[in-house]
Amino acid sequence: MKEQKSYRHLYPTAFMLYITFFVHGFGAAIIGQNVTSLQQQWGTTAAGVVAVTSALGIGRLITYPFSGALSDRFGRRPITLIGSLVYVLFFAGILVSPNAQVGYFVAMLCGVANGFLDSGVIPGAMEILENSGLASILTKLVISIAQYIMPMIIAYLLANDMWYGWTFVLCIVILIVNSLFLTRAKFAPQPKAESAEGERVKGFVGVSKVSKFNVEGIALIVIGYTCTATFQIFLAVNKSYGMDVLGMTEGAAGQIQSMYSLGSIFMVVATTFLLKWIKPVRFILVCPIIAGITEFLMFASKSPSLAVAGGFIVGATAAGGVLQLVTATMTDLFPASKAKCVSAVMIAGALSQFSATVMASKLASMYGMEYSLLVAVGFTVLGIALAVLVNIRYAVIEKSLEEEKAVSA
Repeated sequence: MKEQKSYRHLYPTAFMLYITFFVHGFGAAIIGQNVTSLQQQWGTTAAGVVAVTSALGIGRLITYPFSGALSDRFGRRPITLIGSLVYVLFFAGILVSPNAQVGYFVAMLCGVANGFLDSGVIPGAMEILENSGLASILTKLVISIAQYIMPMIIAYLLANDMWYGWTFVLCIVILIVNSLFLTRAKFAPQPKAESAEGERVKGFVGVSKVSKFNVEGIALIVIGYTCTATFQIFLAVNKSYGMDVLGMTEGAAGQIQSMYSLGSIFMVVATTFLLKWIKPVRFILVCPIIAGITEFLMFASKSPSLAVAGGFIVGATAAGGVLQLVTATMTDLFPASKAKCVSAVMIAGALSQFSATVMASKLASMYGMEYSLLVAVGFTVLGIALAVLVNIRYAVIEKSLEEEKAVSA
């Protein structure tokens, strides 16, 4: 194992990188949390606003095929700055969009920005912190904190009859100021492809000769699709579900989102400690099982109290870092191209964000908002089956590494 150099002096850079993901936390849910205001601005229904969120997946699909390669080639800084700039255009564009059609194309910019930030921020943070699991889970922490705070800001604006767009303006200001600091920040050096063979990363199995991209690699990518569907559908419809199906007020329905974000924060913090004793591969199996059961019970019971509690549980088990742990596992199995691995998993997530949200929106418009939860449950069941396969393969890789170590000793 190669001795690693400490980059603690670059922690301020990591903080700036995570600030961009904090704003991304606002961006990922800001349309769904402003359904009523955007319905009025665009002259459409709640399902019409939810449908706009599917454009985020298209934007990510456009970006991921090349953003990872560009990040590995030109560095993390320029890719992160491009993502920040595109996010500014998204926030400003939504405010001036006259209808849902224009809003749909503007929402694609959010996906494009997401793609660039994932390819720049995640590998950049991994290289500074030198722990893929911790670096990935922290991105989820800052996203969850933002999504917990956002409903409070929106509720304050509603209670005081203020313009809903102030949330968007806040995001623009934060991104511009943070980008100015990032232009002068120092980043950790990127690993060279020829030195990546045999690399071991703290807390993970590491790359092995018996690792097979066509088996666990593809399985992890598909899990990126299914786990994204689990939380993205919930993220897009939870407030409308509370208002339209359960008859909750807008403020009360916003509590589902707040509890979702609180659950996510709780799980991310807990996972940071639990990773010392529990392997990440166990999380990508157990968490989807709990999330799938919870969403099914919410569909069947139609209880406001269960919806609020379910928001916490789904936030913890679906949005509490499962996607990040999938990404971290992928990068540790194939460390020579961290950004490309991130892009591969995130492409699957983008496909999910588009297709799964579209399916959920169509079912919601045909049968009712609660049926969108069944779509999430179906994808979750598929992810559970693949997670079983990955756990089996993980055991094989561990055994192989133990044998390699015994032979070399």
